Order: sequence, then structure tokens, then C-alpha cells
Amino acid sequence: MILAADISMKATGIAAGDGTAAPEVRAFSPKREDRQYADFMRWWSARVKEYEPSLIAVEAPFVGPGKPDAARVLFGLVGIAQGIAELRGVPFVQVNIGSWRKVFTGKGQYRAERDPVTGKTLSSTKVAKRACIRVCHSLAWNVGSDDNKADACGVWVHAHLNHGNQAAMLRQLQGRRAA
Repeated sequence: MILAADISMKATGIAAGDGTAAPEVRAFSPKREDRQYADFMRWWSARVKEYEPSLIAVEAPFVGPGKPDAARVLFGLVGIAQGIAELRGVPFVQVNIGSWRKVFTGKGQYRAERDPVTGKTLSSTKVAKRACIRVCHSLAWNVGSDDNKADACGVWVHAHLNHGNQAAMLRQLQGRRAA
């Protein structure tokens, strides 16, 4: 059982499973910004207890320049996740965003694009998140339009291919419909 997460300031997506079937996916948003750490700690601890993972994999935190508050919060949340893993004796890995995206979508980096419907320019991040959602839909994984869940699925796939049930994961990915 691998528990994977895309941890962010506003919402955290998780994907959990043994690799033989679609992951169970969820998302969490703190109710109050001033209780972000406590709310996340309580929620994350409950998920680790619920799933009893043999490995926890999270997207390695990345914050662009000039965002010290974002860096503090994001690195703090990942630190909480790692601390709870350590307390429960669960191995913990951080996965680089480009690495898991390359495995999951076939492309590690994205460029901004013009939306053919609206004509608006989509940021490279938005383009990448849409690609992750498309891959999940092609696998019939129920993420809806939630990019946090979709990104967690990408981390989950990467973790299985590198640390988990590789054979089962490859069978799932081979059954993928065209995105």
C-alpha cells in the first residue's frame, strides 16, 4: 500500500492503493488559514492510520522566488507529513515534480499555451495539471476536475514504478485509453 500526496497551501490531494486497481483519491482543504498546520496534522495523521501504508511518497516542495510565506507554509506541511511518517515507522520519499510528470504524462516540463476555446493563455502549470487530469480520465480514475487528486495519482504511479508494485502498475498503465 502506497500513500501518495500532492501537498499545497490551499489543498492537498492523496492517492492510495496497492497498485492492482485504481487508487482511492481524496482531497483536503484546511477550514481556516490560521489553523492550517493543526488541521493538516490531524487530517494527515488520520489518513496514515487509516491506510497503514508501506511507503509514503509526496511531491517535493517547490516555491518560486519571492514567495517566503508560501515557502514557509509548504515546507512546513511537508515536514509535518514526514514527521508523522517517521513516528509511525513508514518510509518517506519526496518525488521531484518533473520526474513524476515525465513518468505519468510522458512530459516533465510544460509551456504556456493558448486555450483553443477561450483564446486565453494558460500558464505552464495549468497546462501540466490539465494533462494529469486527462491521463487519470484515460485510466478511468475518478478525479473529476480536481488537479490535486490528479497530481497525487501521478506521484502514486511514480512511487509504485520505483518502490512498489511495478508489475501491477505497468498492467494498469498498459490498459490506458488514448488521452
